[in-house]
Formats: sequence, structure tokens, C-alpha cells
Amino acid sequence: MFKKIMLIGLLALVGCQSTIGTGQLTEVPADKQEVFDPHKPKEPLDLSEAEVLAYQQFVDVTTKYLLNDLNANENMVYSPMSFFLAMSMLEPIAFEQSLAELSAGLGQQDLQKVSQAMVKSLTFNNQVGRSFVANSLWFQKGLAFNQQRLLAIANQFKAESLEVDFTDKEKTQQLMNDWINKKTENFIKEVDVDLDARTVLALINTIYFKDAWVEKFHEELTTKDEFTQGNGSKVQVDFMNQRFFGMGYVQTDTYQAVANRLHNGGVMYFVLPNDRVSNVEFDWQEPLKYELINWSIPKFDLSSTHKLVPVAKALGIEQLFDESTADLRPFEADADRAVITNISQQARLSIDEAGVEAAAYTIIEAAPTSAQPQEPIDLIFDRPFMTILTDGHGLVLFVGWVNTIE
Repeated sequence: MFKKIMLIGLLALVGCQSTIGTGQLTEVPADKQEVFDPHKPKEPLDLSEAEVLAYQQFVDVTTKYLLNDLNANENMVYSPMSFFLAMSMLEPIAFEQSLAELSAGLGQQDLQKVSQAMVKSLTFNNQVGRSFVANSLWFQKGLAFNQQRLLAIANQFKAESLEVDFTDKEKTQQLMNDWINKKTENFIKEVDVDLDARTVLALINTIYFKDAWVEKFHEELTTKDEFTQGNGSKVQVDFMNQRFFGMGYVQTDTYQAVANRLHNGGVMYFVLPNDRVSNVEFDWQEPLKYELINWSIPKFDLSSTHKLVPVAKALGIEQLFDESTADLRPFEADADRAVITNISQQARLSIDEAGVEAAAYTIIEAAPTSAQPQEPIDLIFDRPFMTILTDGHGLVLFVGWVNTIE
């Protein structure tokens, strides 16, 4: 059978199922790259079938929510993996109903175990490509945090810990921008963290992915052709052209799809809806057939920014965003609670004749609930005051009272 597919109005999904990797959360230096071996057997994915299906449900719900708001003049790229890994880092500081909602919303009972397995699966570094995850924990200098719980985030999710002054918003945002750029190979265009004024704690996840097609497109076959955009207008763009035998292909009543393999075990699916709608129901369980495919795909470079609090609420995670019910306990005193004020993500995905490159970061911001100070307290000693000097063990050495200043 011979099929010709012109992928117009496509929806591209990356399936990163590589199991060649170190399991580490930070990038591997180039001089420590593995020698690429296409015959190296895959390590088993340390997740149960139920855990994989639950993650797929998370992907489906969150992706559909974002696509429902997409208009015909917009592109969209989103990393459900980055969103999932960032939310998982809340586990050590979430309690009672807030923890129950978090686990149910993400569909997992052991977020640490699932996150570690996912990171191990997508991590690789060799001459052909590299993929890695990084996590970080940012907390307000001078605030009394529960060190054991922050240490749990750092250890369980291999998160770098950085003490900063959130009141110096511009400086802290620049530090975060620099950290994200470093962990994403400067691939995300115009990283721009915009912190809430109340933020005292932030969690950041980043993902970087780059790999080559098993069957590369030949640049000399790339030609200009007509692309019909979502709003019906037509433009001339660069189409990559190739004939493949053995590509995974499926055709249903609502779409056609092909799966293009990447060297380190990943697969990129291209789904062409019959009616150009973006919310096509792609069935991951639909078996793919091997066919002779003569296909054309435009080169593309997508960038998006998302506000993800409404998406989290669509998963049933509500309490974490309500000051009266949020049960996040990052502070030294358990009576002091925190509330999530913002979740945002920036992502970029690009393909060309050689392969795929993608990166994303997700940042979660938390602030004290209204029971705690929300703004800096002005404290000006402009009248008589007392002073006490103690040694390192708290023994009082001097006591003073100031009535006049000479």
C-alpha cells in the first residue's frame, strides 16, 4: 500500500520513552558522553501499567484543557512532563486533604518513586543526542523554614537549593532566568520569570531534549509548498520530503497519524485531523501499521507560555490555591501555612531535517497564607528602645536601653 500524507494543521506530540541514561537530574558534561550504541537493549521502565496509564490520563486532561483555549491564529507547545515533575516536588510539604488532592490530581500515590522512574527513562547523553532534567528549590532568606522538609525536596527530587531575597524581585528573577537558561541550553527564547510580589518559596523544573531522526530528511529534498493555516489563509513554507518504508501509520475516522523514531528510543507522533481541528482524540492504544509513506512535513519552531493554575484545578487540585484551605507546611512552625499563588510554564519545540530539539521550564510559586505577614514590615527605631546582646548559646551578656542618640 502506498500512502501520501501532507501534514497540514498538524498536532505534534513528543513521546520520550528512551531508557538509555544515567538517572541523574543534572546534565552530563560533553566529555562524559556515552558511546551511542543503537543495539543496546532498553532498560525496563520502572513503572507499573497503572502508573503509566494514570500519567497518560494526566497528559490527556491537561493537554485538552490548553487546546480548548487555542484559537486559529495561535500555535501551542506544552510539556506535561515538566508540569508533572514540578507539581510532584510539593509532596514533602503537602499534608492532609491538600496532599490527597495532589496525589489524586496527578494520579499517583508515590510521586517521588514515579518521578524518579520518569527522569531515568528520559535521561541520555551521547554523540547523537542528550536529554536531562533539573530541579531547584528557591526560598526566602531570613524566613524560618522547616529544614527537614526542604531537605526532603532537595534529596528526593535532586533539587538544587538556593536561598534568595524575593524582596529584591529584579535580582531574583535574573538569577532564575540565568539558572533556567543554563539548564535548557539557552534554547527557550526570552526566558522571563515574573514573580508574584508575595512569593517566599519557588520550585522550578526544567527539561531539555535533543535527538536525531533514525531516518533523517535530506536537505536537498526540502522545498517550498503551501501551508493552509488554522484561519484558512495560505502561506509558502519549507516542507521536508521523504519516502519511508516501515513507518508506523494509522488512519481512523477522524485523523491520520505517523510515528517517526529517534535514535535514543524516543518517538515523535504527527497527527493530522481530518477537519483541521486541534482537539482531535488521538488513541494511543491504536495499533500502528508499517506502510510505505511518501510524506511532507513543514519545518516548525513553536514557543508558548502557559498559566497552569486553571489546568491544575481542572485536575481536581483546588485546596492548594485557597488561602483558607491550603495545607502546605514549608515553615518551621506547623501552624504557619503556604498557598500556591502561581504556576507558569514556557516551552519551545523545533524540528528540522536532522531531528528534534525541545525545552521547557515550569515554576511554582508559594506565599504565606493571610495568617502570616504578606508584605515586608517597616520597622524604624525612631524612639527609645531596648537592646540585648547574647552569646552563641543565648546567655545574656549585655542589656541596654536607648533614650538619646548623641
